[in-house]
Amino acid sequence: MLMRDTICNKCGHNYDPVNTNCPKCDEINPNPEAHKKQRGLIWLPRWQEIAFFLTGWLGLNIIGIIIQLALSFLNSESTKIMYMAVSQFVTYGLLFIGMIFLAFQNHRKILASFKSVVPYAIGIGIGVGILLLGSFYKYIASLFVDFGVNGNEDLVRKITISYPALSILIFAFVGPICEELTYRIGLFSFFARIGKWLAYLVTIAFFALIHFDFLAGSPEAYLVELLNLPSYLIAGGLLCFAYDYFGLAASLTAHVTNNLVAVVSILISNIISQ
Repeated sequence: MLMRDTICNKCGHNYDPVNTNCPKCDEINPNPEAHKKQRGLIWLPRWQEIAFFLTGWLGLNIIGIIIQLALSFLNSESTKIMYMAVSQFVTYGLLFIGMIFLAFQNHRKILASFKSVVPYAIGIGIGVGILLLGSFYKYIASLFVDFGVNGNEDLVRKITISYPALSILIFAFVGPICEELTYRIGLFSFFARIGKWLAYLVTIAFFALIHFDFLAGSPEAYLVELLNLPSYLIAGGLLCFAYDYFGLAASLTAHVTNNLVAVVSILISNIISQ
């Protein structure tokens, strides 16, 4: 358990229990959990882990609502895609600025895994694995029930076709950066203090549900959302695995690989169908 502060037996200083030594007098931390090898995990002060999660999840929703209200004059039948695209681009742009500002204080810790080539190679492999496993699941599921893309994917497709360059930037790079800081450094690291199993369960569930449209509107639409949910559970699980074992560079590379291939595939399919 790495939640409660460690009280130094030598100087009485209270400090984060993930530290192997007291930051004030260098006395060894008596908590045995602090000395376990954590592989790729990034430990930040607990309030910062919570701040990353709340900024990325709650902040995204609040910014999105404000931006959509501010741009409501664009929300008409003829300009619907433009309205949603501008809302998405501005929302993620503002969130990205906020997340970078939050990350700056601990940028050396956060960027440490990016110095080696290995996590990038592993990340690409895991990203391809996400695509293959997701496709395999959809193929098997489609043998029993015919279903299309959910609301999240449908919106991404429409925006990507209309605004390809900005879509590649936002959906393939900015979005994954924000989500990895939110759900891996924020949510996963925080719950890993209690237990890895809990970190996996909570983060995978949260990651899948943020892509679920709770306002789908009809039983048929909810069924499509449910049938697409396992793809996000698979992606969330593999991204957590990449982060846990190989660090943020691996999980971010996997996330970017998955999203970039998806966006490029939409553009190629659109060109072929014309």
